[in-house]
Amino acid sequence: MLAILCGQSYSPNYRSFSTVLRWLNDGSLGDDNNSSRGLAEQLRTLVAGEHELNSLGYLLVKQGKKKEALQIFRMNYTLYPESSNTASSLGEGYYENGNYKKAISFLERSLELNKDPGTIKEILGILYKAKEKDKG
Repeated sequence: MLAILCGQSYSPNYRSFSTVLRWLNDGSLGDDNNSSRGLAEQLRTLVAGEHELNSLGYLLVKQGKKKEALQIFRMNYTLYPESSNTASSLGEGYYENGNYKKAISFLERSLELNKDPGTIKEILGILYKAKEKDKG
């Protein structure tokens, strides 16, 4: 994934990445006029599972492309709305972009959907930070 995002020669294992890379390069992911739902629908048949886009979203966060990462997390949640993982990632995406109210909403949604007690502590940690930021 890193090779793709850095423009290096790479043959992707995931069919969605060539489309996402095109959107990164042409600015579609950072354009507020592009609907995450519309973009997600274009990827629906290309995505193998929720972890594919989630990994890409976190990689973009690490590269400082928080707005683009948020769009990826929105698309992933659109495709997998009943996943605690996609809800918590979307919450983290909103947190990273400074929208603490939406972060809180999706992190709480993630806790509602959570089937793995091992991840609750991690989600709660981010939720508490978002609530603190939202106060001040």
